[in-house]
Amino acid sequence: MGQYVLPHPLRNSRGEVRRVGVELEFGGVSLDAAAVAVREAVGGKLRQEHEYRYAVETPLGEFTVTFDSSLLSDKKYATLVDKWHLGDGVKGVVEHAVRSFSEAFLPLEVTTPPIPATQLHELNSLEQALRARHAEGTRAGVFYAFALHFNPEAVDPADPAGTLRAFLLLYKWLVRKEKLDVTRRLLPFIDPFPEEYARLVIDPDYAPDLARFANDYVAHNPTRNRPLDLLPLLAFNDPALMTRPELAGQKAKPRPTYHYRLPNSLIDEPEWSISTEWGRWVLIERLAANPALMAAWGREYLNWEGSVAGYLEDRWVHHVDEEWIPVLQRCGHQPVE
Repeated sequence: MGQYVLPHPLRNSRGEVRRVGVELEFGGVSLDAAAVAVREAVGGKLRQEHEYRYAVETPLGEFTVTFDSSLLSDKKYATLVDKWHLGDGVKGVVEHAVRSFSEAFLPLEVTTPPIPATQLHELNSLEQALRARHAEGTRAGVFYAFALHFNPEAVDPADPAGTLRAFLLLYKWLVRKEKLDVTRRLLPFIDPFPEEYARLVIDPDYAPDLARFANDYVAHNPTRNRPLDLLPLLAFNDPALMTRPELAGQKAKPRPTYHYRLPNSLIDEPEWSISTEWGRWVLIERLAANPALMAAWGREYLNWEGSVAGYLEDRWVHHVDEEWIPVLQRCGHQPVE
């Protein structure tokens, strides 16, 4: 298991150690076996909330294990069967069919509580427990599009622009490092930010207040389907945000966190770890904490993208890898695995 580096900064604006929620998708394991694995890994009391969801109460908070589909977790099919007065026999047949489909195609998801960043290493035992039960990752099946999500607490929820700028500057490098699965690329869940919007945010002269930033974000991104989804954070700052007509049909629970959803979930590959993916997120934070560096690199990005060489993405990724990443790695007190 790799070492978890500390986020930068470590503490929020209230002086508290920042917390991180983690969502890990996988297949190849039954729901019951996955729930037992979580309990064995992190301890605590296991309870089954309904057929498709378990919870584990631990000293860190509540872990949940569920099929990653509202059809199952909310049992919407049961509501329809009841509405049509089809009877318990039909409901049983439908439940069996839905369960069989879910076990074949839908990912299981372990969701952690918000964990203090200084305790993220406790997830190593979770990885080990799932691997011991032969959990499968993104590349194990043609239709698997499993992901790893981080929900890191914002240092200052009212100031998200710098973190998004840092992410956009590193985006092409991150995509190359992640070696994103083809199925995940084809599905809409991590559609890239429009290049026009990326250039707007990367421009060092772009210094919006929160209201303008939110307006610009919604105008260009009226969707949850972004690799760095800011709608939960923006809704935390403005509870009325999700009622905007541009966001009709979108749902986001307001919370003071970023929602980083780019990485694959490669739980079945021994060289992969959650800690490695976390280390890449920390590089984003290190860059976000250095406005002067972002301004210099932002001008470099805009000049490159506006040139003939800008069409050669490989050269740009190589440049970031050789020139930028070593600088960011030196910014921390611990190595990035």
